[in-house]
Amino acid sequence: MPRSPLSECADSNDQKMKVHFWDGVCEECEKKVTLYNARQCTFCGGKGSSDDPFYCITCTEEGCTTRKNCQQHRTSCWDKHIPSQSAKVAAKHRMADPLPELFVKVVTHSEADTQKLRQLHEQDENARWLKIRRDDAGRPDLFIYDRFMQECDRSQSGNKDTTHHYPSFVSFIGDTSVGKSTLVRAMLVLGRLYSLSSSSADQSFSDEAAIDELRLIKEEGTYGPVTRSGNIGHLTDPTTSGVHLYRDVGKAMFKDSHRASTHPERSTQYPILLVDCEGFRAGEAMTNAERMESEPGVDSRGRFLSTVANHRGRSASRRKNLLSQIPVLAPCYGSSGKDGVDLFYARFLYAISDVIVFVTKEDQRIQFELNRVLEWASAAVLKSVNHPSRKTLIIVRNMPSFHDPALYKRDGLEEIYLRGHPNLWDDSPILQEFVEGYNRQEEKFERRITSNRRLYEVLFYKITCCYIPRAKEVMGQSHELFDQYKELRSVIELSVRDGNKLRERSFMKYNVPTLSHILNRAFQHFSSSEEPFDFYLAARGDNPNPKSMPDHLANFLRHTSEYSSNNGSINDMVIDVITISLVVYTQRLFELVTSPDDIFDRELHRICDEGITVYLTKFERCSYKFPGGAPCVSRLETLHGHHASSGGQTAQGPFLHEKAWTDERRRLWVLKIRERFSLYYDKFFREGDNTHGGEVELREHRILEERKTVHTRYHKLWASIKSNKTCLSCLQAVPDHVLGCGHSYCPRCIQELGKQSSHFECAWVMLGCALCKSPEQERPHTVKLRACCAGVRVLTLDGGGIRGIVELALLRSIHDAIGLEIPVRDMVDLIVGTSTGGIIALAIAMSSSTIDKMTSFFTKVAHQTFSETRTGFLFSKIDPSHTAAKALMFLRLYGSVFKREPLEKALKEFFGASSLFAPDRKGLQPQFTPRVAVTAAKDSGQTDCLIASYNRPAIDDWGNFDREDSESKDMKIWEAALATSAAPFYLPPFYKEETKTDYVDGAVYANCPAHVAYEETRKLWPDNGSGLDFLLSLGTGLQRRRGDKTPTAVKFGGFAAIRAMFERQLDSHKSWDQFENGPVGSTIKYRLHRLNPPIDGDHIALYDHHKIPELIEIVQKWTKTPEIAEKIDELAKILIANLFFFEPDKKASSAPSSLLGDHSYDNLSGSIRCRLGHETVPLENLLSKKVESFCLGGH
Repeated sequence: MPRSPLSECADSNDQKMKVHFWDGVCEECEKKVTLYNARQCTFCGGKGSSDDPFYCITCTEEGCTTRKNCQQHRTSCWDKHIPSQSAKVAAKHRMADPLPELFVKVVTHSEADTQKLRQLHEQDENARWLKIRRDDAGRPDLFIYDRFMQECDRSQSGNKDTTHHYPSFVSFIGDTSVGKSTLVRAMLVLGRLYSLSSSSADQSFSDEAAIDELRLIKEEGTYGPVTRSGNIGHLTDPTTSGVHLYRDVGKAMFKDSHRASTHPERSTQYPILLVDCEGFRAGEAMTNAERMESEPGVDSRGRFLSTVANHRGRSASRRKNLLSQIPVLAPCYGSSGKDGVDLFYARFLYAISDVIVFVTKEDQRIQFELNRVLEWASAAVLKSVNHPSRKTLIIVRNMPSFHDPALYKRDGLEEIYLRGHPNLWDDSPILQEFVEGYNRQEEKFERRITSNRRLYEVLFYKITCCYIPRAKEVMGQSHELFDQYKELRSVIELSVRDGNKLRERSFMKYNVPTLSHILNRAFQHFSSSEEPFDFYLAARGDNPNPKSMPDHLANFLRHTSEYSSNNGSINDMVIDVITISLVVYTQRLFELVTSPDDIFDRELHRICDEGITVYLTKFERCSYKFPGGAPCVSRLETLHGHHASSGGQTAQGPFLHEKAWTDERRRLWVLKIRERFSLYYDKFFREGDNTHGGEVELREHRILEERKTVHTRYHKLWASIKSNKTCLSCLQAVPDHVLGCGHSYCPRCIQELGKQSSHFECAWVMLGCALCKSPEQERPHTVKLRACCAGVRVLTLDGGGIRGIVELALLRSIHDAIGLEIPVRDMVDLIVGTSTGGIIALAIAMSSSTIDKMTSFFTKVAHQTFSETRTGFLFSKIDPSHTAAKALMFLRLYGSVFKREPLEKALKEFFGASSLFAPDRKGLQPQFTPRVAVTAAKDSGQTDCLIASYNRPAIDDWGNFDREDSESKDMKIWEAALATSAAPFYLPPFYKEETKTDYVDGAVYANCPAHVAYEETRKLWPDNGSGLDFLLSLGTGLQRRRGDKTPTAVKFGGFAAIRAMFERQLDSHKSWDQFENGPVGSTIKYRLHRLNPPIDGDHIALYDHHKIPELIEIVQKWTKTPEIAEKIDELAKILIANLFFFEPDKKASSAPSSLLGDHSYDNLSGSIRCRLGHETVPLENLLSKKVESFCLGGH
């Protein structure tokens, strides 16, 4: 009798999982067949036994186009084996679906071969996400691995590609050996099969495609976690330790259909991340993974040859993808052994997860098992606040000893597991303490925990059950097990969808960059504190990115409520400011005015209503106060489960609005704005009722005067209300120009409220602040805008440590070639730098220093920073390669070779305490300041970011653009310099306490920032105008790349991934070549310029500060060579020429008579303008020395 293709899998342990089960022999024709062209019969066999026959399903009729399962000719072996005498008998012969059994075989396989198992564990090591280990002194450390970003940003884009990806976590918990990993694998494999469908709504897939996919998974050896060892001696041992993370590839099913968005997003993804947590109370038992790692080998019979006393395996700090190691300082985790570890995992996983899957097989101890998962949740439920998640608990009865098909129905299973128990807390001291504490804080009896159902409601949004039988219990009926796996996945997907919908309603959707920041803060928080973790603050809900007028209105309401919510003057201010902003909005957008009611009802009512909705949903705080005055930190009414303080106090009760925002109150509030708008409308638009000529100008003037009157009426309040992201003057745009008082204005408001400058082209003068009446004390604030017909001039500066001196030397050569003593900052509009180039960029733009002064500063800082390693000055002298410091890093005594303090001190002295966005303008002409940005990478190097002195006009394009709405939290200039230059391995990350964010060197993603700068020009000036005048890129020297001298030991851990990217990006020549010859650069190649001198001889490392004089000499010699001297002279001419631009006349004027008869000319009249200040020495030098046939005084 032929062997069944399926039955071969039963012998997989003997065959070492070789792929045999795809081949077989047809019972009729005895030809070899596969599952692609043969099927078993449910009547004749097909139950998985060794003698189950197969039959060909291919039509043998010549010319048949149907081929498989042909219903016309019926000549296949399958058709032949069916009796023809009785239709009733024939109907019993049905094709068995091979997928369920194949699926079950792939999912439930347990590997017994030791060498294969060792390989599987080595592969799965990369899936570890976090783990707590104790050192020899018993102190716990949290090891965090780079798994989240590996799964969520697989292209290593620095989260550029993940802005519209919104992951959800599903955590699998339970005892060791209950089958958690098998369930995770089953969900992952189902996801792969579902990904074969054409759409997320249709999860069907063809048999052939599914068979192909299962074959691939089988050949891969493992997909997902490693399940229990097939070695009978280790069946009860834990498989792996810590927490592992896997991304499901099934198609997202949630769509943004809950609310219509005025800003539709690009294609979104909603990946599900499956978390496999180590077993409860696994103690110090050796895991199978550690055994595979620590034991030398096995004998021919698979027996282990030795037992190792120290079973820690390879040091956790040496794992290749280790991201960081954090000491666990909170007492609750450090003193309880394995229980303390379980507690940490419980609080962390409960906080981040939408779904908790509790896996159990203990039918005899149902109540005990239920108590355990409720205890797990009770330890965590009050330890996180403001998380938009509907916590669903799924209790899985997995592979129990007793099989009952009736329990496939959820109602029957829930009756056994959830109902019929006495009060669960009676037998659990942990639950009893939780219930008593909860009830003490709850004033209303009906909200207290008096029943199991009420206990469930407090801990979870929903609890349901699922039954997964043992494979051997359903032998021959694999479809039953297959269906139950699909049922579990369906419940998971529905629960995840609920969480996504809630976050959508709460304006709290977490994309990958935001979630990366949240996770980093969560690791730090739970390791050091027992207070609740605030998702609102972690997700930077206090730093919104307004995208529309309703968003700006909501941000204004947020600022005023944080100042004082019950102040009568504030309430009047809010009504007046919003009303006058709507008047300005009408003036700007509506050319043909109609009735005020029509305009308000058609457009303005929506703006007001949406603004209130965003404020209430996203920003309003619960107004409850604890005894002693501590405020409730709960922000969102839709998420409010209880009152919580930042200090850990809790109290029961509903969300308390600061104002009674009932539907009626909202209606009256909007009505009041509507009435005032009508009065303004009649005053400004009805009087005269003329939209032409001088009437329009007169109306604009009257609106402007009324606007100033309204704003200055509340000047004392404005002194405490400021925003870096909302122009408070119009509530319609992002501000970009900050006055000395700290208030910032958008370009449109600058032009409306300021006076056009007579000293500069396209510039406006602000004599004082229109909000707080604060005058510009020393001199009027001049804001220079880019003329619409002027092109963009860009300078970029590479990173390279001390080799940044090359860029300063190149700038000196260009400056000398120009010969006009015009500062570099006056010749460019945008400067973008990375690392050391970022420091130089900031020095050029944000100081009045000359090139010589910057060179002296740079040389001094380089000596101070790199002359002494952490091992001390003496060691640095006798150990120039810093081997000792690197060795101490390997021992984790130091986190970097060099100290940060010398660099930090020097940067503070040079730049002072000024904010990057709102710098102290003393000693620096504001109109001369170009826009400047530096690159960095934040959140353990996982997300690239840009730190800038400006705002982009559209926050839709902000992405990873760093800007704080509060000036007190925004970047100072010296902080930006530290953030961009924190080279991995050499200098420690820069940690900004105010935002709980760490930064590393921008060279991780863009050591040559030319492409970053060009992208910025398109985001800063999306109207394009005259486009790019030039982009000049300066490198830090082209030298032969030296082999990596870092000791192998130091390549493990947090340095590995980030430093590898850092080292790759140091090849700036390659990055420039890719940009210049890429799809963008090739179209503007004639406007791109690059200077990067070759550095021959010995390799100069980024810390070789004693080589600075040598580098200066190399540049000087290089720039004097005929070819380069000519190139620099040409660059000087380009920079000079682009000090001018052509400005067309607003009204067409007559062309010279000599040209009127020549129709080959396109006549355009206008004037040539200069970007330098009028009647200044630089302009006089320029015109007299460089402009041919031009004389001052009109002669």
